[in-house]
Amino acid sequence: MSNTAKETTTTGNNSNKEKKEEKGKTMEMVKSKANKIIDDDDDKEEEDDLPKPPQLKPKMFIAPIVLMGSKRLGIDWNDEETKTKIRMAFTISVTLCYVVIFYMYKQVKRKEKKLSEDTVEVTAKDPYNNGEEKKETLTYFEHDLREVKKAGTSQAFGFLMTSVLHFYFKLNPPIVLQSIMLPLNMMETPAFQVHVLGKDGSSNKKLQRPWMPEEKPNPFADLAKVMSPPPAEKKKSEKEAKKNGEKEDAKRK
Repeated sequence: MSNTAKETTTTGNNSNKEKKEEKGKTMEMVKSKANKIIDDDDDKEEEDDLPKPPQLKPKMFIAPIVLMGSKRLGIDWNDEETKTKIRMAFTISVTLCYVVIFYMYKQVKRKEKKLSEDTVEVTAKDPYNNGEEKKETLTYFEHDLREVKKAGTSQAFGFLMTSVLHFYFKLNPPIVLQSIMLPLNMMETPAFQVHVLGKDGSSNKKLQRPWMPEEKPNPFADLAKVMSPPPAEKKKSEKEAKKNGEKEDAKRK
């Protein structure tokens, strides 16, 4: 065999060898990236499983501030003049809430054509079937109108309960607190955010339909979760088995 042929053969072998090495390196990089993605996902799942710290909102401090402040200022809730003033404040608060609810209702009716173009699937409890959950498809118009009516019902319930506590049980602080809380609660509803403030659900998940009821913050329950012991070893072993299985699948690929 001539020197030229030998050089050509050697060059071809070296080229094939280099290609195999590059292919091997590429496979190692792919496996490494796959394992990294799996590890990151596992770390994220573990973070999600950890109990979150107690959720505190400024609204939660209104009651103690009002009660402690009134005590320090020497306000007598049993004074007839004071009771007249707080009743007037409560009446104005409830009236203002219903004016806003009526405005939201008119806004939804005005946008009926536009809101009827899109639909959303909602899950609700059927009161005629032992409270079992049922799914139904509503247009945005039907959904928003239903939520505005819920806001009206919620305000009516708050008004009735506070009136009973004040006039029947002779409790005065609740009527003061509700004069503040009723408007604040309504302002936090998605219906108010969308149809009064004009916010868009595309930038805020809480405003995306269907609108879910706000979970009442319970700092004591959240604190108990934080102080609770770590998850059982069984859950940890299941995660490790899942992680190993995904790594094996990545290696085969």
